[in-house]
Amino acid sequence: MDVLSWSAWTGNVIALGGLAYTWWTGRGAKRAAAAANQRAEESLTAAQEAAAAQQRMAEVLEKMYEAQEHRATTNLRAAPSADAVDAEPPWLLQRTREGAYRLTNAGTRTLHDVRTTVSGSVRLGKPQLHQGRDWSPGESADFAAVVSWQTDTPQLVVTWGDATGDRRRWVRVIPR
Repeated sequence: MDVLSWSAWTGNVIALGGLAYTWWTGRGAKRAAAAANQRAEESLTAAQEAAAAQQRMAEVLEKMYEAQEHRATTNLRAAPSADAVDAEPPWLLQRTREGAYRLTNAGTRTLHDVRTTVSGSVRLGKPQLHQGRDWSPGESADFAAVVSWQTDTPQLVVTWGDATGDRRRWVRVIPR
């Protein structure tokens, strides 16, 4: 073989080696890309499942809150006996659609010298509840409150005098 043949043969071997190397590394790159795509799809599926679970949890909590509020409203609006009026405070606290709160004398008797206070995590705005007034049955008043759940439980405390002159006290968590 002459030099030219050896050169051609060497060039062909180098070209074949390059081709084999390209094929081999390309195959590895395809595997890596396929594995990366698989991991990305699994991550997306996991994120979608987590979002769906979070949505279901939010819906369950909302239904629980509405059921609790409904039970409280139903219990306070039921026509109580005279003994129950004396035993159960006749107040109803609701959140209005406008974002304010409404306190209602849901009982059947006039309540005397009604006073309200709030816990430290509540800041009252305008309008505010009047202090020291008598409240007739069915009478209600709207008030604004900025509630913070970060420091303690936001509460409304209502005190009043009953027919005998004794002071009574009612405490409720201010709803969101």
